[in-house]
Amino acid sequence: MNKVTFKSLNHFTNVIQYFKIEYMDLKRVLSIITLLLSFIAFAHCKSSKDKSTTPIEYYLLNRLKLKLALSSLRTTNVPPRISMNLPASIKSASSNTSSSIKQRKSRPSNTLFATLSAPKADGYITINSAIEKFSKLANDVAFEMLLIDSVIADAKFSPGVCINGGASKIIVTDTMIGLVKEAFQETGLSAAEAEAELNYLQEEGELPVVGTTLPSPAILYNKLSGDFDHQVHYSFANNFMVAKKCPANGKFNKGLKFTSDFKKISFGHEENMKVGLDIIIMEGNVTLETSAVGKKRLTFLNNYKIDTTNHTSLLILEECTKGDITGDCILMDQFYREDDTADSTKDVVFKIKGRINDSGGLVEFTQKFTHTSVTEEERELFDKDGTLTGYEVKTGGIWAPSASYPHLDIDPNATSFDDHGFEFDFPTVNVTLSNCSEIANFDVYVIVQEGEDPDTDPTAMIGAGFKDTTHDIDYWGSASEVATSRVWKYDHSKASFVETSKTCKVVKI
Repeated sequence: MNKVTFKSLNHFTNVIQYFKIEYMDLKRVLSIITLLLSFIAFAHCKSSKDKSTTPIEYYLLNRLKLKLALSSLRTTNVPPRISMNLPASIKSASSNTSSSIKQRKSRPSNTLFATLSAPKADGYITINSAIEKFSKLANDVAFEMLLIDSVIADAKFSPGVCINGGASKIIVTDTMIGLVKEAFQETGLSAAEAEAELNYLQEEGELPVVGTTLPSPAILYNKLSGDFDHQVHYSFANNFMVAKKCPANGKFNKGLKFTSDFKKISFGHEENMKVGLDIIIMEGNVTLETSAVGKKRLTFLNNYKIDTTNHTSLLILEECTKGDITGDCILMDQFYREDDTADSTKDVVFKIKGRINDSGGLVEFTQKFTHTSVTEEERELFDKDGTLTGYEVKTGGIWAPSASYPHLDIDPNATSFDDHGFEFDFPTVNVTLSNCSEIANFDVYVIVQEGEDPDTDPTAMIGAGFKDTTHDIDYWGSASEVATSRVWKYDHSKASFVETSKTCKVVKI
């Protein structure tokens, strides 16, 4: 029987370095290697009469067995999803298409209409449009994370080196589809609705069925230090069945940064997405933070274009901590802007803040028509289906019943929602800008580290905001990053971010 030996101590050391095994795992690995080598030697001795296996095939087989054994040491995975529990009243239902934002109603001014059935709340329609896009993104990412999780260890063996898509195969299992269904329910769908959505996506070919074998994605891993521990860039082809090569220009269409405990996750994306009846090109960033007590805050910056209209949305969601003791409840703040390149009279800005649970919500909704400077402010109370149950307008700084719907006056004593319920209390670093005159009113801008480009890598964003009366922004970077950060504004005419001048600075408050 031939013995399997290492040529030298250096040879043994090189093998260990090849698999990038950390010192703490060395004892465990040596035990596995010893057992494996004993098995290989025994098997080789028994089959010495069989000459059908060449030395090269024998070496590759043993190397594969060793790699499979080492896979049991994998301890770091990717976040299972990028989402938070959303109330059922703003679920991403199939009836809420992205085109609904265009179907905004004009409220009748004649009081004879006051007895008609109440329409859907304006704020509800706008919220649902944003939630639908976020839900679609979150649900897609939930499946992608399962595929990334299957190959992340291989990428970690070679940090900084891109692995082409198709380097390995991934079989879709019942467990994987079950986790995707859980993600659908987390974004507001019931179990029955989630099952129906899964079936629909599988029939449309947007989600594979159990038993399908898929090529692994193109993937690049880097170990980080600072606010995040891990970074993964990856790309899929439009069709999951097609292997995606590493991008020649080094630009991946998706990126992920996260801490080892998943308390902080940043996801950047640029992709074609089917939402309702529209196929749109979306780009942006999702950041999910979890506090020490388990409370979640999510920031979703989303840019896309439909026909001739550019859309920008900055949506902030935070789990409620008081008041609602049953079901899901969120606080929300959204800035949303539409710019029609063919007709500037259609340009409009919406701002919404509110509190929403499974039974409905109360939102303050502001519309600004930028070409006329006309501003309309509404306060809307709606039920679980989005139908208005209360409606007031602000005149002279005071909320008052509307002449259109006087019977929908909001009684603050008859609802659990109140203005105090709009207050966010998630701990964040507050920053403001200085010498940024080139950022015009209603411009959306982001904060990135010096030398990074949000168009190339959307995960580079560490803050986002819009200019209105102030420059206050939502910031998820660390306090130490402020001194070395740069400001980029979103240029709707170019559909990309543009770096501002060096004088535009971030100042910590």
